[in-house]
Amino acid sequence: MKALIQKPYFIFFGLAIAMLISSFFKKDIEMDINIFYIYVEIKLKNIELISFAYFMLISLNYFLLNWINRKPIYWLTIFHILFQIVALILLYNINTWSWIEEIKNINGEIIKINEVNYIPIISILTFIFSFFIHFLNFIISIFLKRE
Repeated sequence: MKALIQKPYFIFFGLAIAMLISSFFKKDIEMDINIFYIYVEIKLKNIELISFAYFMLISLNYFLLNWINRKPIYWLTIFHILFQIVALILLYNINTWSWIEEIKNINGEIIKINEVNYIPIISILTFIFSFFIHFLNFIISIFLKRE
């Protein structure tokens, strides 16, 4: 595991290849995302192809750090990998989180939350947060001089 953390480009290259292979099998599966008053239908194949390109770029960034003999910061790399995987899990399981739409209030009454689908928002925010962790890790690793 430590070897994978020291060379995270293998992890993201593997995720990129998995996204590319998976995109060939997802033909007409659409994801319905409701965020406030915006209703979006996105084909899962398109998300996977965009994810393929993104993961290839992240893998290239980590490979370039290795090529110029700079090591990424260990804990930032771990957090980046974890948050990226959590964002993917939330995104792929978006339709299985329907139990969150019902909340019991203090009196025991069930309240339906139909206006906002929280899982896509949490997934997108986690993805953006992991991107900033990667960017911070990349910039600090380039300019930080270590012996």
